[in-house]
Amino acid sequence: MSYHFPLYRRYLHGNTYYRINSQENFDELMVIGKFFVLKNFQARILPEYQLIIDLIDNAEDRWEIIEAEDFDKKLDFCKTNLKEKKLDQ
Repeated sequence: MSYHFPLYRRYLHGNTYYRINSQENFDELMVIGKFFVLKNFQARILPEYQLIIDLIDNAEDRWEIIEAEDFDKKLDFCKTNLKEKKLDQ
């Protein structure tokens, strides 16, 4: 199946956003209280590839399909109003 990337999703709870860049890569924006985390994921093993497929196909209706503007607006809000938290890798 052919997709036109990027694609955008939001978890139903509304605090985690995804920008799916390809079938191997996505960005995750998480809002945690007064902090936000923006992380890029590059799939390297089968479960990670499967997660991206699930995001694309909205497996079990876990995510809401959103537009680029929704993701960008949330990211701008986070950068303006919240502190960025870096996760140890």
